[in-house]
Amino acid sequence: MATLKEQKEAFVTGHNGTTPTEILLVCLSAPLGIFLFNEIHRTLSFSSPARPAPRHDIVKPNKSVLVVIESLVLLLPMAICQTSLLYPYGVALLCVEAIVAICLHVYRRTIRRQQSNNATDGDIAGKSSDQKSKLAFLSSYRSTVSYLTFVAILAVDFHVFPRRFAKTETTGYGLMDLGAGSFIVSGGLVSWYARSCRAFPSEKKERNTCSNDETPPSNVYWKARLKPVLLRSIPIITMGTIRLMTNKGLEYQEHVSEYGVHWNFFFTL
Repeated sequence: MATLKEQKEAFVTGHNGTTPTEILLVCLSAPLGIFLFNEIHRTLSFSSPARPAPRHDIVKPNKSVLVVIESLVLLLPMAICQTSLLYPYGVALLCVEAIVAICLHVYRRTIRRQQSNNATDGDIAGKSSDQKSKLAFLSSYRSTVSYLTFVAILAVDFHVFPRRFAKTETTGYGLMDLGAGSFIVSGGLVSWYARSCRAFPSEKKERNTCSNDETPPSNVYWKARLKPVLLRSIPIITMGTIRLMTNKGLEYQEHVSEYGVHWNFFFTL
């Protein structure tokens, strides 16, 4: 008779994945939820079209209310779509979200058109400048990737998580495969090198680009690139070591075909 550890390992191994269309359907819950939440937020912030309020009198919804709304229209659908409730409840919920978001968008544009007829150019310019956000799409992408990954990691050990969404063995498409790759991409987009994009100190200012044709001296290369990367890697290497020690000490199931005997996701990052 197989031990409990062997039964758990068999539960998370031997999967061939699902179709790319279904993975895109699950991931669609993130942009749809963000779209609906933004439309609700902007609609609540609008004043009455009959009495357009000045720029400083625009209603700001309570933060507690926004947290509840965000949990209902974004976090809850994303969690449902990663479970066996995807059909039919998850799909139906996504359709309702899309319809409501489009209706609110049309309604808000109608109000904006009515308010712009009575507002001054200064008010319109002020409102448009307030709505600009620096790289808001990047924050939305990273936060939704993190949430989808957290839900998948916690749910993969339960039957409510479809086995076709788990990581694949050799071929196929798995939702958790996409999560691992997305973490790498999101980390690279906000990495120290991507944000600074600085040239080496020995180079001229006119060559202030990320790609350098000449190889810098070893001491400059160490100080400019290797040393910051290694210092920033210490926390995640530490977490990988703790993960390895806890797996061995607690006899947690080891998906050998996924990372091997001693490797884990933290070391990959």
